[in-house]
Amino acid sequence: MEVHATGGANPETIPKFPEQGIAAVGTGVAIVDKKLLEQDHYAWIAALARKRLNVIRAL
Repeated sequence: MEVHATGGANPETIPKFPEQGIAAVGTGVAIVDKKLLEQDHYAWIAALARKRLNVIRAL
């Protein structure tokens, strides 16, 4: 059975997940914050997502 983490995934913790047997990570609120959406900060949301994706690609 594969384990997927859906909480606590950020650029600092993501590299630690594979050594704990976690096969995939999910993130939501940490990237798509309600305030950012209300203020149309889509570029900031994209930057947050890109930062996490870059960490994952480096694994």
